Amino acid sequence: EFFQVMTRQLFTPEFGMFLEEPESRLLWFNPQSLELGLSPVQFELLGSLIGLAIYNSVILPLQFPLVVYRKLKGENPTLADLLDFRPQVAKGLQHLLDYEGGDDEEVFCLTFSVAAERFGATFLHDLVPGGAEVAVTAGNKVSYVEMYVNWVLVGSIERQFDSFKKGFLNVAGGYALDLFTAEEL
Repeated sequence: EFFQVMTRQLFTPEFGMFLEEPESRLLWFNPQSLELGLSPVQFELLGSLIGLAIYNSVILPLQFPLVVYRKLKGENPTLADLLDFRPQVAKGLQHLLDYEGGDDEEVFCLTFSVAAERFGATFLHDLVPGGAEVAVTAGNKVSYVEMYVNWVLVGSIERQFDSFKKGFLNVAGGYALDLFTAEEL
């Protein structure tokens, strides 16, 4: 019951650690949480709490995308992971990869930057230095997709996830973790 009560409170949008992705209804680390006054230690404690739950075979109703567990096991995220979490974005990126019309710059009008929201304002994050000036072309679209996926699933939440992972592995790490697949976790 302790685990149920704690996680129910910690995963509310009002607490600010996690956001619910509208399309998939899955929880994701809030990229703005540290600016809201939360500290990395809180993510570490939450990771420890979830590690304790798994260690004690307590099933929690957490709606994480599979990529969270894959990352806990040290696996690198892929476009397939983004499909689970943000299906429409992943399908758009896959469409970009599959497109063979030849005029990618004119059709997609993309640059090596990502639009993100912070406190209600939209800002651009460059995936490469000067990314807003670098067009996505047929020759570099694979690199763009890899960088985009890496930024969404790793870079934008790196401090939060690293702290969460540290807490989780302090409790549930080691050889026992290697016995489970990400799906089993």
